[in-house]
Amino acid sequence: MNLLLKRISQSYYSTTALMGIKKEDVFLVSFPKSGNTWVKFILLNVLFEAGELNKDISFKSLDETIPEISRDNLLKNWNYKVLPRFIKSHIVYNKLFFKNNRSLLIIRDPRDVMVSYFHYALNTQGFNFNKNFQAFIRHKRFGLEACMLHQVSWQNRASAIVKYEDLKKKGDEILLQAMYKLNIHLEKNLLHKAFENASFANMKKLDQSSKKYKNIHNEGYRFMRKGDERQWHEYFNENDLTYYNNLIKKHKNIYTNYYES
Repeated sequence: MNLLLKRISQSYYSTTALMGIKKEDVFLVSFPKSGNTWVKFILLNVLFEAGELNKDISFKSLDETIPEISRDNLLKNWNYKVLPRFIKSHIVYNKLFFKNNRSLLIIRDPRDVMVSYFHYALNTQGFNFNKNFQAFIRHKRFGLEACMLHQVSWQNRASAIVKYEDLKKKGDEILLQAMYKLNIHLEKNLLHKAFENASFANMKKLDQSSKKYKNIHNEGYRFMRKGDERQWHEYFNENDLTYYNNLIKKHKNIYTNYYES
């Protein structure tokens, strides 16, 4: 019954997406656990620092402000001026949904994505995944190749691409360049302040009381888990790296933003 209701809900929100997407909307796209939520918090802080957001920064206000395809009603008005509406999506590129709108693609080392996504799957209701890491990275829907194919579908269509690892090193500078490519003009100091406020440490302190997070995770699990780079060294064995490198070779002609082992 819950699965039926979920599918009905997704169908409804997909319909509102087709009707509600406007030409000025910008899509914020990534494979899950690649940094999408972090960038959303930066954007939320831009609205807050610009004096346009009259809410405290939280997971709840994040979900209420920046919508997601197949989850939120995109017919709602966007009442902010400093930024166009950003719409989150983890969906592979589909012209029916995304049309010719501007888009910002976030990519992350697929091996680190797998580590983060694996912990998420084990601690989130609805995944029904209880196997080991080696099985997870080979999963058709969640695994390494799915992550690569998502990026492949977007890499020649995204208006701007940012690497998660670059965001950690010089994030405000990288985002400022990405905004320029998106034809969004922000004051450098405004973006810098928003980036500082949205540090990973600050995000981990926030109350995860949003309906999206409440009662769907196992006790003690935090959506903002670690955010570290090169976690994969602790999880990948030699066979896993061979599998990864074979996928890299398979997609090398089109997978231009790949990560070497």
